[in-house]
Amino acid sequence: MKRIMFILIFAPLICFSQQITVIDAKGYHYNDILKQMIECDLSVRYDEQTRKTYLYIGEAITTTAYTLEESDVDSLNIIFDKYFKWEKQANEMKVKIEKNIKDISLEGWFKYGNGEWSNSKIKNCIFRSLFFSQSESNHQLVFQFGKITDYNNEYSDHTPENVYLSKSQVLSLRKGFSKEYLDSILKKQKEKDKVEDLFK
Repeated sequence: MKRIMFILIFAPLICFSQQITVIDAKGYHYNDILKQMIECDLSVRYDEQTRKTYLYIGEAITTTAYTLEESDVDSLNIIFDKYFKWEKQANEMKVKIEKNIKDISLEGWFKYGNGEWSNSKIKNCIFRSLFFSQSESNHQLVFQFGKITDYNNEYSDHTPENVYLSKSQVLSLRKGFSKEYLDSILKKQKEKDKVEDLFK
């Protein structure tokens, strides 16, 4: 019984340790106290064994992660395409607009500080994308998130802060979900592993 409990408790850590960082990017959270945007860290990572992609979002005391299967990555790329289409159109028309692009449901994770990960285990966490104009020439992509409830403890939950992305930040983040870019990262990793194998 003790052996089974050990595997269950440490399974998320073992899973996360096998991930390759595809790209690190930046976004913004809005700080209600300071009344201004605060930069936040974003990271796209890939697990070659499970073929799943993970999006990590850094907050003040919390780290949030979302699991994306291949179909979810396709949905996210549709969101990026729609954002760029609308951004071009809004600039040409010189208009401000706020409109929902697409909602998807994902498996969500969260942890406080260096604590253990909690996760929903099922794809029931809302991941909403919005097109949001700060002005007639500044149009952002905004991610809004539903509550993530720990599958093993209904009283443990977290609702991530909105993430605001400028056009240049969207361009950077999108690379992490590009199959061509991922293939180039995996190729470099394999070459690195081959070299390291020679020094045993």
